[in-house]
Amino acid sequence: MEEATPEQIAASERAMDRLDALADEWAVEVDLPTLIKAATCPMDLKPTVPAAIRQKFRGRMEAQLDAIVRQAFIEAYMAAGESRKEYDEIQMSHLRAELNAAKEEKDELEGLFDLQWEADQRAVKRWREAHPGNELVLPDRADMVVWLMEQLERAAYRQASKGE
Repeated sequence: MEEATPEQIAASERAMDRLDALADEWAVEVDLPTLIKAATCPMDLKPTVPAAIRQKFRGRMEAQLDAIVRQAFIEAYMAAGESRKEYDEIQMSHLRAELNAAKEEKDELEGLFDLQWEADQRAVKRWREAHPGNELVLPDRADMVVWLMEQLERAAYRQASKGE
């Protein structure tokens, strides 16, 4: 029998990773922790046994049941005859979905950045108009925000004064 190539090894590792991910999804779907708990309840030791020992026993039993269920899932998946092409198509559809989600997030973040940048540019313009001779100065953002808030407070005070 020939030695496996690095590409074959990598492909088999990817396939096993995918199977493991599918097993995790399946475990959530069937509520595996509840199934395991139901299966291990009759296995509880007598109340006279120290709690730490009972907990360790239950943990071991749950781990064994989890391994058995995962192995059964993987064997059923493999026995279903899913071809490499089908597997790759499933993988690609998941990757495309992730890529689309990342693109949507990128677009949203770029939109937020653009809004903030435009607001900053308007604020810089107002600051420069109020500070002649500083056309080439980019004010510190925190100082500019404080200045803008002061301008707002002054405008509100003037407005209130006119109303009296």
